Amino acid sequence: MRKWYIPLFLLLITAFIPWLKEVRRGNALDTAARIQMSPNYSMEKVRTEYVWVRDREEKWGKPEKVVLPNTPGSYWEYLNRKRMLEDALFRLVETDSDDFSAKEEMKSRLGSLTMGSPTSMVNFNFLQKFGNDVMIAARPENSYSEHRFDVSSIETDALKKFVLGYLWSVPVMFLVFVVRLMVRDLLVWPEIWRLLPASIFWPLGLAFYPGDIRRKEQLKSAIHFVAQLASIAMAFVGVGPLVPLVKAQPSKSGKSETKQNQRKGGSHTFGYGLEVYPQTSGIDAGLMVSPWYSHSHALPKGFTLSGFGFVEAGERKGQFFTNHSLNFAHAKSGGAMFTLESGGTIAGGSFIQVGPRVNLVKIPGFPHKTAKIVKSVVAGSLWRIRGPTHYREWYLSWVSREASLLGGWKLSSEGFMRFRPGPRAAAGEPQLILRHPRIPRTQFVSEFWMIGTQPTIRLGVQFVK
Repeated sequence: MRKWYIPLFLLLITAFIPWLKEVRRGNALDTAARIQMSPNYSMEKVRTEYVWVRDREEKWGKPEKVVLPNTPGSYWEYLNRKRMLEDALFRLVETDSDDFSAKEEMKSRLGSLTMGSPTSMVNFNFLQKFGNDVMIAARPENSYSEHRFDVSSIETDALKKFVLGYLWSVPVMFLVFVVRLMVRDLLVWPEIWRLLPASIFWPLGLAFYPGDIRRKEQLKSAIHFVAQLASIAMAFVGVGPLVPLVKAQPSKSGKSETKQNQRKGGSHTFGYGLEVYPQTSGIDAGLMVSPWYSHSHALPKGFTLSGFGFVEAGERKGQFFTNHSLNFAHAKSGGAMFTLESGGTIAGGSFIQVGPRVNLVKIPGFPHKTAKIVKSVVAGSLWRIRGPTHYREWYLSWVSREASLLGGWKLSSEGFMRFRPGPRAAAGEPQLILRHPRIPRTQFVSEFWMIGTQPTIRLGVQFVK
């Protein structure tokens, strides 16, 4: 990732090139104007005036034991001759000359006059002796110092171009901070609220951001924010009947399958939700957040197309998993369907699985008493046709009906099991779902994620629409 610093650094420089050009143009105008108004001294004149100015500064520029003349006008003579000498030296330095040693001498003299100059101390000593009113009254009219060239008289667009360059630099620095986060193996999306001010005030951001941020702390704040946002969004979307959602899951590293929204009404339905698990323990412990969606469409001649998809993100890269499934069925198929699954992980890459499944509850002759307990029991097999390993697995999922508890609470269960051939461990995820009719669009979930006999217990909340 660090290789991206090079083009981003070039983009940052490019953003300020118009400003740098304008500053250079303003400096050129300043130099030309100052040369035009500067006195034209000979080398002998420069050396004579330099000795005179330095002699006055040596006598009058000490903080104590200084002997000043009896006339306040001496200060203004000193100031005027010094300013003329400085400008004359500047003219000689900036004017082309073949005499290298002479030009170096002029640079040295000009530097000694402008750097560490005791002019302010001379002014202070004269004010202490004569007072401010007397000094102002003694100031000559139409002197060189009074009409000396003022840098502010040069008008440029340097400030405007700097602001435009800075605005262009903000998105560039946003990308720089994104690279910083990725190099440190931190998440980007939970940092948006800090990335924006860090990018806007990037001179400070370069020194302090991202600091000592840790991935676990990122997810804690992000999950809290997403949970609050989802709760607010559900309140504005409107009230819909809460129903259990079928959630099942595949492959070797995580989850898949479907959480079917059982809400009916019309030939097309769509549902979505968000799971948040802040409390976990076990072999795959860690904060987890998972947005998901489900849909169903009635097709011509009794066919139905339904599907489900989700993304899971956790503290570690290995916890990232996404899966999307499509089910194709017919009203007279007796619960049979054809399923296509596709998804992937960061470590294992993408995969595709296909195979038949059947909802046993819809098969004629299914025990009536059992149908009073469960809403659906889906069984079948899937063949992996794309991925790091091709194999066949047996699949079983269920969704129970709700049982009434004290206080109006409703308890149900759902989950899945995937049995893999050979040494591959079976995977399963039984869930217990608790809800109350007076708490709209919210369910409390206990999830038992199983890989073989190794469990991970997750306690969280689910927002449903």
